[in-house]
Amino acid sequence: MEKLIQSILEVYSLSPIDLELLIRSGEEIYIPKGESIFREGEVCRSVYIVKEGIWRAYHIEDGREITVWFVVPGELAFSSWGYIDDKPSELTLEASCDSAALRYSKESFEDLFTTSMDLAVWQRKMLERMILNTDQSLIDIYKPGATERYKTLVEKMPYIIRNV
Repeated sequence: MEKLIQSILEVYSLSPIDLELLIRSGEEIYIPKGESIFREGEVCRSVYIVKEGIWRAYHIEDGREITVWFVVPGELAFSSWGYIDDKPSELTLEASCDSAALRYSKESFEDLFTTSMDLAVWQRKMLERMILNTDQSLIDIYKPGATERYKTLVEKMPYIIRNV
């Protein structure tokens, strides 16, 4: 739990009361390695904060799994299609190792941000980080060749290589 708290506070400093509210409002869940959090074609309106483990988002193309991004402890994970538009996901999100997370319904997650300005700022900062990570992933995808993409992964996310 300490690592999760540190990750949350790195994004934006929260008061002990707001931090407690954020953590207590989530349902703690455990996901074994290989289990899907949501699958391509399913509507998922939940939001997750990963406590332990690494999750991998992928889609199927020509019968192959194409990894799009990873989620590590302290990061948010959700299906943007389900959360924003109540539509089926275009990706599958799967635990790459035994994992734990806090799960929030869309309604309970959004309610948190009406109770505290600091929690609302924290949410905005988390989403800003996700946008930056997405932009960087798009750039990295188009690096020439698998070797170059692998080198980028090793350089930027060595914990993925060590744990997956």
